[in-house]
Amino acid sequence: MPTKIILFIMFELLPITQKKALKKEYFFRLAIVILASLLALSAISVVLLTPSYFLSVVREKAILEEFDRAVKSKDTLSEQELRTNVNKSKEMLELLKSGESKILIKSLISKIIEKKNAGIAINSFSVNLSKKDKYELLVSGTAKKREDLKMFAESLRSSKEFGSVDLPISNFAKIADIDFSVTLKTAN
Repeated sequence: MPTKIILFIMFELLPITQKKALKKEYFFRLAIVILASLLALSAISVVLLTPSYFLSVVREKAILEEFDRAVKSKDTLSEQELRTNVNKSKEMLELLKSGESKILIKSLISKIIEKKNAGIAINSFSVNLSKKDKYELLVSGTAKKREDLKMFAESLRSSKEFGSVDLPISNFAKIADIDFSVTLKTAN
């Protein structure tokens, strides 16, 4: 006979007071197991959620500090400073706009990128507009070898968009991994 049936028969043979005591002990043990499981689950939840809580507290402080700085900077900027900033922004936008006679800066930068070879890595561009509506571009980067830098400069000189290409001799001081800067002036 299976053990469950034997246990059931033995339980039925017990007096009523012992049956009640066994049922009471069973439910007491069941309650202890449930409470222990809930306690363990709560402890695990606290351990897992603690880093998120501290991270959110730190982020909240950072956001509040940034908000305070923004409010203070708004209060401290005078009307004249705001106008100066707006005028500077307008000047920058004018540089990027294309007039009928002006060359697009985007096309100049694209032309420079087309002319570079595999040994050249361009790090930055700087653009200035001269009084005669000509652009002056400063291109900075790194060349693997002198020959790569020389070929890059020659390809820029052969381009009709650039009137002058100024590559200082000091850029050729190193043999490899050369940090360079080239100044280009538009032809128009």
